[in-house]
This record gives sequence, C-alpha cells and structure tokens, in this order.
Amino acid sequence: MYGKVKRRTTDYIYCSVVFDEGQKSYYYLTEDDSIEVGDFVLVPVGKDNHEAVVEVVNIEYFSEENIPLPIEKTKKIIRKCKDEDFELHTEQVETFNFFYLIE
Repeated sequence: MYGKVKRRTTDYIYCSVVFDEGQKSYYYLTEDDSIEVGDFVLVPVGKDNHEAVVEVVNIEYFSEENIPLPIEKTKKIIRKCKDEDFELHTEQVETFNFFYLIE
C-alpha cells in the first residue's frame, strides 16, 4: 500500500499500456483494482477489436470531471492474462512476422 495512490470508489481506472515494446502508450479502462504496473492484460485492438496481449506501464485514477478521454470512446481491458493468452500472442506475432518477411 505504501506509495500507491488511493482510489475513491467513484474514480475511473485508466491503465496506460504498450504493445510489444512500443514507445507510445494507450489508455484502456478497467474496473479491476488488482491490475498493477508490469501486469500483462488482454485488450481489444483496432476496428475489428481483435485481442492482443499488452503490458500495463502506468495506472491513473480520475474523477468523472477529469477523465482524459470520453468513457464511451475508451476501450476496456478484457482481463489479466492467463498462460494460454501468452501462447496465442506468440502465435500471432510469429504469423505476423512470417507474412511480413515474405512480402
């Protein structure tokens, strides 16, 4: 608990996540108080909302009047990753790299 910002029950939890060691971070909403910086989570990505594994790099709490992005336009974290999510992610990266290399 030391060094952790307290959250009011009315606050929204915005997690900043990065994709595959990317430089840019993206906000996702969650209601899961157990998510911590360094955790890997499953999120919807792109227009088709395909699932991807990402790393949480920051967590911020905002009151409704101070939210950084409209709630209705912010995608939500699906859940913390399970072992099978990492296997799926590895297959997706390998498939992407294969198609990228042959083009």
